Amino acid sequence: MTRSGVTRFLLPAGLILLAFVPSLVALMRVYQVPMGALPDDKLYLGMTPVSVVLHALCGATFAIFAPLQLFAAMRRRFPKLHRRAGWVLVVAGLTI
Repeated sequence: MTRSGVTRFLLPAGLILLAFVPSLVALMRVYQVPMGALPDDKLYLGMTPVSVVLHALCGATFAIFAPLQLFAAMRRRFPKLHRRAGWVLVVAGLTI
């Protein structure tokens, strides 16, 4: 049983779409922490700004680029890029 091109595209595209909004929120926090513009219920984030920035940036990287690893066409056409992206995702996942 073979899958059509649309079906192969839906899973990674859906995962990227689901990860987009939380990634934007995380990147917004990265902007807010150095500016000191945090809401009152999030003031504890200002106590450890380096860990918040690392967590947000690596989490956004992981959430956006991990679904790209599921594209079979990427694995076939660009095996070196696929392998390097995998190592970047391992480092990002461990940093999270």
